[in-house]
Amino acid sequence: MSVAFFSIQSVKAECWEEAAAMYGHDPYLLKAIGWKESRGHVGAVGSLLKDGNRALGLMQINTIHLPRLNKLGIHRSDLFDPCTSQKVGAWVLADCLKKKGDIWVAVGCYYGGPASRAYTAMRGYATDVRRYYEGYKRQAGLPAVYQPLIGYQAQPELPNPMANNENKQVVAYQNQSETPISDSRIIQF
Repeated sequence: MSVAFFSIQSVKAECWEEAAAMYGHDPYLLKAIGWKESRGHVGAVGSLLKDGNRALGLMQINTIHLPRLNKLGIHRSDLFDPCTSQKVGAWVLADCLKKKGDIWVAVGCYYGGPASRAYTAMRGYATDVRRYYEGYKRQAGLPAVYQPLIGYQAQPELPNPMANNENKQVVAYQNQSETPISDSRIIQF
């Protein structure tokens, strides 16, 4: 089995902090979701789903959100900008948290959507994200306990949260042709 390595594009630490602060999330949790979704690849494009949608960018934002995002001035190509993707991802997570009440159930909702009944898949997704989250916290020398915005120290890019662990997984993504667009808009409910 051959494995291809693609470089992970640098993502500004300020974007993680800003996106997290907008909705009261822990930046390490957003990073963990970003790692689970795209392995840090800003040009990631997911497979076409049964409903005709697909996931785009660093945070793999489902195109089902585009009608609402377009009204806010955020378009499909904007989702390939890492800062915009992080803010939209934080917005999606906040919406799930508002609907579900528990952070780890909300993380599962990020994957499946608020109406999903794919409970086993959502629990598995949340378990993976939690493991990555704990890995990021350990790398930073912080307790691996979910605490919104506490003890965060900036990191310039999205590293592999499992870098110091035995069972590493590597997933390769090909770069897509869409051009990232710089964006500083804030998404609000």
